[in-house]
Amino acid sequence: MESKSRYLGSAVAAALLWFTPANMARADAWVYEVLTLWPEAPPYQAQAYVGALGLIARRHGGLRVDGALQPAAVDGSAGARVIGLWRFNDVDGLDALLADPAYRSLGDLQERTFDPATSRDLERVRALSRAAE
Repeated sequence: MESKSRYLGSAVAAALLWFTPANMARADAWVYEVLTLWPEAPPYQAQAYVGALGLIARRHGGLRVDGALQPAAVDGSAGARVIGLWRFNDVDGLDALLADPAYRSLGDLQERTFDPATSRDLERVRALSRAAE
């Protein structure tokens, strides 16, 4: 009887270890990005930027989980917006993306496509979050 309870105890302990995440301290980093298109920017530029950013982000554990295009206001009071929800394995992955030369190479396309004064891109959101750390 004692060997059965030891076996059962060992099985329970093994199951707990098996289902426990490998790194309990690891936490996903979620980033909500809102990019406002310049009125003269064609939508394909926004799609090209988001597509290229998605490919670069994958190298650093990033994934665009969801996204949407909010049309411009009819009265012209607000421009069209590209909204994205991004998940990274951890904050270090986001920081690695922002330091990646391939990400930096998107800067010109980003400036031609999105208004920096009204946009909250990944870099700006990360800078704001550092102030809270």
